[in-house]
Amino acid sequence: MLVEFAVANFRSFSDEQKFSFVASRDRRHPTHTVQLASGDRLLKSAALFGANASGKSNLVLALRLMQTLVATSATKLTAGDRIPFVVPFRLDPQLRDLPSRFEAKILLGEEQCFTYGFEATAEAFVREWLLDGDGQTWFHRTRLTGGKYETEFWGPLSDLGEEVSKVTRDNALLLSVGAQFNIKPLMVIFHWFSRQFKVFDMSDSPRLLIQPAADRLQFDEAFRGKIADLISYADVGIEGISVIEPSEDEFPASMRKEFKDFPGQFTRTLMRQHLAYRATHRCALSDESVDFDLFGEESKGTQRMFALSVLMMQAIETQSVVVFDEFDCSLHPSLGRALLHYFVSATSGSNSAQILIVTHDVSLFDPDVFRRDALWLIEKEHGSGRSRLYSLHDFEDAPRSDAKFRTNYLQGRYGAIPRLGPLLDIKD
Repeated sequence: MLVEFAVANFRSFSDEQKFSFVASRDRRHPTHTVQLASGDRLLKSAALFGANASGKSNLVLALRLMQTLVATSATKLTAGDRIPFVVPFRLDPQLRDLPSRFEAKILLGEEQCFTYGFEATAEAFVREWLLDGDGQTWFHRTRLTGGKYETEFWGPLSDLGEEVSKVTRDNALLLSVGAQFNIKPLMVIFHWFSRQFKVFDMSDSPRLLIQPAADRLQFDEAFRGKIADLISYADVGIEGISVIEPSEDEFPASMRKEFKDFPGQFTRTLMRQHLAYRATHRCALSDESVDFDLFGEESKGTQRMFALSVLMMQAIETQSVVVFDEFDCSLHPSLGRALLHYFVSATSGSNSAQILIVTHDVSLFDPDVFRRDALWLIEKEHGSGRSRLYSLHDFEDAPRSDAKFRTNYLQGRYGAIPRLGPLLDIKD
């Protein structure tokens, strides 16, 4: 599970800003939390609101960038490659040449807690560290003047020596390289980032969004049935989903030649990209059923609802942490609310799945949908251009659970709304 995430000197973030899934003592919605062996509780769901250009997308990008760099820096980057998307806060001259900082506190199982982080410029990783739940440092890597690194190991990694550090490039993370060398203490953390932590932009193509789940949708009938059941209750008229693999004859001759020249995984990948998804509808005046092309004949809203259902169901079954940017894209507010309730109810008990949505749908700014400590806001400070992140629970005079959250938010009582100029601030 994700406990906390912190970012500093990255795009619109100058000083450190921290997002947390740690639950407060608020007693409302106890099923929205997971009880840990330590007695603490973590939230299962949270939402982030803010005006346009307030920094919401930058927080999502920071989460995605950390996940991507851990998963791919050792394998996708080569010597001399720049580290992608690392951009410091540029509105402060003193920060432009300093590294961006990313840190996550994660929980594996019920008791294994780790804090992992790194600092990076576009040219190199400057610092990297890993601590366990007791605050014991497992490794610390520092880039010295001249480009050389000093790496120290403690605890379970104390016998690791310099083997991994010697082969870790300046644009690769030691955690990622260590996982490639099958170092077990590092592999479990690497696998959490690469398998249990997912970030999605729901404004992307729905077909592209479900691509990682294509095999499950095609071959796992039980999984496909769960998606169909969920969609059938969404009042879109769909009673079933089928997935059909195209035959080689449907591809151009040039592609058919590649099937023969590059069999196996290449063929499987190409077929996965061209699967046909069919939505079954029941005729109103007979028992006949008709199949529609899901990505050709159904509405954009239905397509996105399908993609969202697939991604949420996968997160529930794999007990993953999932972030949805533009959650409300082409989605009716009532449907978004229902899906969030479904996620929380489906993860009752010890299921460690978590969801963070980023949205403009103020109908979800509601104590019936989210706890106060799960409602997060972000705003850009006027004049400095710095993004500031805070939760509704952070207010010194925290609003009562029966307060009119949405009305108060739109009236500006919690901040994080647009400051309109005279041309747009038109009143009747």
